[in-house]
Amino acid sequence: MYRYIIIAATFLLPLQVAAGEHPTAFELLDKFAETQDKLKSFILKYEDEYSGRSKISFMPGREKPRILNGGYVGEVRSDGHKHYNREKGWGKVRPDLPQSKELVESDPRYLSHLWDGENQYQYMRSNKRAENDILFLVLKGHKRARGDWIIETQRSRGLFGYFEDTFAKAPDDFERIDVELRQAHSISVQQQMEQVSGSKCYVINAKTKNGRHKIWIDPEHSHNIAKAEIFRKWQGPDIHKPEEISLFTYLRNVRFKMVDDVWVTVEADYGSNWKLIKQGYLKEDHHHKIIDFILNPDHAALGSFGLDYIRNGTGVSIIGIKGTQYTWQDGKVVDKKGRAVFDSKSKKSLKK
Repeated sequence: MYRYIIIAATFLLPLQVAAGEHPTAFELLDKFAETQDKLKSFILKYEDEYSGRSKISFMPGREKPRILNGGYVGEVRSDGHKHYNREKGWGKVRPDLPQSKELVESDPRYLSHLWDGENQYQYMRSNKRAENDILFLVLKGHKRARGDWIIETQRSRGLFGYFEDTFAKAPDDFERIDVELRQAHSISVQQQMEQVSGSKCYVINAKTKNGRHKIWIDPEHSHNIAKAEIFRKWQGPDIHKPEEISLFTYLRNVRFKMVDDVWVTVEADYGSNWKLIKQGYLKEDHHHKIIDFILNPDHAALGSFGLDYIRNGTGVSIIGIKGTQYTWQDGKVVDKKGRAVFDSKSKKSLKK
């Protein structure tokens, strides 16, 4: 009897070892999530260049085919709770924009978003007087007062696992890839590992409600994503907007950098190809590079989430209050009579 038990155990041992060497899809997603959880507090600066073409038949002024060329430079700050993003753009689509990356640095215009933990500030800085600047303020308690979407939709998002989705979904319900794949109808790890940029990677294949996903996980680089191909299609009751038919998204040619014992994705090619109604399309290919990444900085000492960049005299619109215009003055929102209705330092509305 003991002889057969020993033989059975001997045959089972190689199977158990093999299973241990070949993690499940959810175990790989856990490893990816662990890495992302180490990147909650940071400051990054990036450059992004894109090319593409578009024809959006249902949008006035964009019905004709257009060639897209341009780029962005920006900065993102986060402590895991507060978030800030500032970005400048350049390109040959709009004549009013700087026409090159070299010219954009000296241009004073930018768009920024700040979530201070309670309130949201969207600031559009002009290249004219402060009276031409615009601040949209979303106060605590409003349904749009949330800050996670600043991280989920910022330009480096694809390098951290946030991929393009339906127009209607972002930014209100934009999910990181590990969260999305945990809801997949089917998910598995390919038996054979594949070589991607010199690393042997696990390959996850999944089918979700509206898409097919193929994700390459690199165990040599903190289980980051080394490559991704995602195809989404909307039809029937699952469709989010009738103008959208399908979307293909990719992430390729990834480069990693070690930062404080964690591998961080700092460069990649990514893109999206939309198929729209009435033979419309939107195709963009990006080369994205994080030129500086600081992990766990001293945000308080750096003043990462201050509001001193908003110029006095900026026009303010408080979302949810129609027909009333306010002005920014020394960190406060004032009405036409100069009475303060909101103080950004105390984060309190002063007018009852």
